[in-house]
This record gives sequence, C-alpha cells and structure tokens, in this order.
Amino acid sequence: MSAHHELPTRTMTQGTEDDAIPDDDASEVTRLFHERLQAWKHAVVYLENYVEATEKMQHAHGKEYEKVLKTVNSPLKEGHHFDQSLGGVAGMFDNIRTNTQGISNSHYETAKTLKGSVLPVFSRLHSEIKNKTKELTKGSGKGSKVVDKARNTTQKHI
Repeated sequence: MSAHHELPTRTMTQGTEDDAIPDDDASEVTRLFHERLQAWKHAVVYLENYVEATEKMQHAHGKEYEKVLKTVNSPLKEGHHFDQSLGGVAGMFDNIRTNTQGISNSHYETAKTLKGSVLPVFSRLHSEIKNKTKELTKGSGKGSKVVDKARNTTQKHI
C-alpha cells in the first residue's frame, strides 16, 4: 500500500512577516506602569496633606474650645442666688462647662486618631509606592535588555 503523502507546506496568512514583532514595546509598558504609580503616589500625597491639615484644624479647634471654656470655668459668682438644682441657672453653667470640655476633648481625640492611626497608613503607602517606582526603574533596564535580546533571537529564527 503505497499511499502518496504530501508533506505539509507553510501557507502565507493575510499578515506579513513583520507581524511576528509585537507592537507593544517593553519600555512603553514600563512607562505606562511608571505613570500609574506616579498617579497613585500623587493621590496618596493629596490624602496625606488633607489628613494633616484636618488633624491640625482639629487640634486648633480643641485649643479654641479650651479658651471658650475658660470664660465659664469658674463657678458662678453669687451662685447662691440661683437655683442650684438640675435645670436651674447654676446647673445650666455646669452643663455648658461639661459640654464645652467634651467638645474640646472630642477635637483633640480626633486629631490624635488622625495623627496616630490614619496618617501612618498613608505614609507607609506613600513609601511603598516610592519603593515600587525605584524597583521598576532599576528592573526595567534589565528587563528591557532581556526582552530586546529575546526579540532579536526570535527575529533571527523567523
């Protein structure tokens, strides 16, 4: 049985031989990734600045409420002329003092939380993005050389 077998032959597709070279350049991808890291870094810096400004404002408000508290801090002069029971004039000043101190403390606590808990998160994120950018910058040179070498080798074989 001698069957006539033809060897497969390569047929041209609609493309050209240049189609074997990808359009995407490794340096273009690296540049795009670098731009995105920069965009995130700037967004984090804006948030850091916003939280820092808010923390300072909260602290300043706490101080301002302490100044307000000093205006009513001492007991009411001639307080014995007023009703001392709950709901009386003397009681009203006690409530004003207590509430003003609470507002001041609330502002201080908010400032403390922003400075101690929120800002460190953004600072770490900022540092991580900077480190990734450095890694990308250092690694992209090595990586693009490897890609270029592989592309040249592939072109030779094609």
